Amino acid sequence: RQGLFTAGSSDCCVVLGDFNFRLNLVRDFCVPAIETGEWDTVKGYDQHLMGETGLELTQFQEGHFSFPPTYKFEVGTDRYDEKRTPAWCDRILYRGSLALQSYDSAPLKASSD
Repeated sequence: RQGLFTAGSSDCCVVLGDFNFRLNLVRDFCVPAIETGEWDTVKGYDQHLMGETGLELTQFQEGHFSFPPTYKFEVGTDRYDEKRTPAWCDRILYRGSLALQSYDSAPLKASSD
């Protein structure tokens, strides 16, 4: 159809949100690695970075993130939920001629997804 907008028809595109990407790790391995700052090791098991999401995102890139997983915390604390494996679920992906200035998390202790 003429006039139909698609992401592929634009010079740049930013997609952000809660993608629910998970880590293919058990919690008992993941949490100690995070607590000792081994985020790059943990990232190696990230579903998105491994291409295991089932989403067609190959044209998109993501900034380097050097912060611990942001999901899921016990509300009001900085302790990961006992029942869930931590992960980077909320992401910002982009394509086109964009210059990423910063990619960081905004810790919120009042709530957790």
